[in-house]
Order: sequence, then structure tokens, then C-alpha cells
Amino acid sequence: TEPTNIQQILVPVKNITSQTLRIIRFAQIFAEANQAAITLFHVSDRKTTKEELKSFKAQLKSMVEYLQPKIDMTIKTTRNNDVARAIIERAQNYDMVILRSVRRRTVAGLAVSDVSESVMNDLKCSLVLFGEPYSS
Repeated sequence: TEPTNIQQILVPVKNITSQTLRIIRFAQIFAEANQAAITLFHVSDRKTTKEELKSFKAQLKSMVEYLQPKIDMTIKTTRNNDVARAIIERAQNYDMVILRSVRRRTVAGLAVSDVSESVMNDLKCSLVLFGEPYSS
């Protein structure tokens, strides 16, 4: 998909951190510029209770409200032990996925998690890999 024709953006959210907030903010700015919609997608393992999932969703919702988006931003959650597969299946209906890359000190410089790598290999849409600088 051409970046100029992005209507639906999927942002997988593992946990609620300052990095997550920066990724969502980046997605929001991009979406507002392109009149696109964002879906924040959280995958938890099957042992997660409905109450835990509801609590996570409420925390994420308050983060979204804090950002005051001018575009449609929805939150979806699912329970699946195969996080990568869940993201890939959900991404079939999206034009772009924004993934967080986990930086580790390696000989090559940038390392991505196994989940990110699996998702990157199977995505059929545009991808933004959101890297964080090293913190010392």
C-alpha cells in the first residue's frame, strides 16, 4: 500500500509504558495527517482473566483520552498464546502496522523481538518499525 493511501492503522500494544505512549502519539499524528483510523490491539495469553483484560483496556482508554485524538481510535483485545499470529491475522484488514522494535546491543546494531520478526515476515501491508534510542 502506498503511504499516501493509508486509511486503517493497526498498533499492537503489549503494555502501557512511556514508549507505548510515544508510538501511539506517532500513529495519531500520521493518522490525523492522512484522515486514517487507528486500532490499538492488545494480545494477552489465554490465562488472562476477563477482569485483567477489562482493566488493561480501561488504562489504555484513559491514555487515548489524554491524547485527545481528532481521528477514530479504537481499542481491541484478544486472548491468544501466539501473539505474532494474532497480529498477522488482525492486520489483514489494515493498510499499515506500526511495530515497536526492541533495541538490544548486538553486532548488527538493531535487534527485533521474535514476535516482531514473525509479524514482519508475514505482513502484506505497509510497516513502520518504531525504534527507541539506547538509554544509558
